[in-house]
Amino acid sequence: MAQVSITGFTATLAAPLMAEDTTLVLNAAAQTLLVSRLSDAGNGNYAFLYVHDGASVEVVKVSAYAGTLALARASTPHSFPKGACVDGRVTYDGVKDLICNFDCCAGDCPCEAVAAAGMVIPASLAGVPWEGMVVFSGAMPMALSVQGAPAWLGVTLGANFVKLAGTPPFAGHYLLSVGATNCNGAVASQPVMLDVQG
Repeated sequence: MAQVSITGFTATLAAPLMAEDTTLVLNAAAQTLLVSRLSDAGNGNYAFLYVHDGASVEVVKVSAYAGTLALARASTPHSFPKGACVDGRVTYDGVKDLICNFDCCAGDCPCEAVAAAGMVIPASLAGVPWEGMVVFSGAMPMALSVQGAPAWLGVTLGANFVKLAGTPPFAGHYLLSVGATNCNGAVASQPVMLDVQG
């Protein structure tokens, strides 16, 4: 059982998709194509689809069983009208699934463990825009996270870096933890001490 890439796949819903539905009905040609691609890849394989209608968005996990597209829905599923757009694109859920479930070290695929590669954390003053960065090395892709960021601090996740930026409203001391993991399951963490002067 593995994820199948369907990047570039586009379709529309042939029937409404209600929040409680567990099957997906697409326009006939797209339904046949997707069932075929998932079935050709082997039993139990799946893909992630992006469903949107201009008002709501949901990423669903879809598998093919006996010509039917079965869904695993988000914790808060949405309802979509007939004609809503469905497409295969790179999604957070799909990338996370690959990182967590793909054994990239099987066979001849080495994986360099993630490691802390440094940071730039300049001095900061209350009321003055501030920017810093934390970098990791190792095989891509990486899953990055930040814990303990204050509300004023914006976090931008890159391929192997985390950019921190914002304007601290007042003086204070903040301890953040910036972490990364990659294909071999290794975890690297860098503590960030941000001392905002008044």
